[in-house]
Amino acid sequence: MHLKTYNIIFQLIFILNLNNLYIHYGSKYNINPKWLKCLSISESNENIYAINHKKKCIYFNNYNSAKLYINNVSINDQIDIGLFQINKYWFNKLELNLVTGLNPNYNTEIACILLTEIFQRKGYSFKSLPYFHNPKFKLQYYKHLLKIYNKL
Repeated sequence: MHLKTYNIIFQLIFILNLNNLYIHYGSKYNINPKWLKCLSISESNENIYAINHKKKCIYFNNYNSAKLYINNVSINDQIDIGLFQINKYWFNKLELNLVTGLNPNYNTEIACILLTEIFQRKGYSFKSLPYFHNPKFKLQYYKHLLKIYNKL
């Protein structure tokens, strides 16, 4: 088989695995899996090694590069990590190492825990999803999410 064919097959398998993550954790936390997919596309373009640092999004191709970057970030810097761009604040609050965020299972579960808290406060609705990102930009982010959701 041609290298390009292998690459396409690998990408399809990876997407199926992410979809299984959304289904698994969506079921566990009673969250629509399509909402999870929509958020992860918006937050990281479904890149499990995405890092946002100093308002700059960096898409790493592998775990080791992303881990090295995280380990070299200043303790005072803000950083968002992984599939759902979980902020450093939540890792500290949950007493988890920042590198844990590179694991898509942990990252998705943390996102579901945060979404569950949001839904308890704001109601279980697609319109509550923007609170995951930033309440200041909820209408703008809602429209952005809606565009993504309608393409799924």
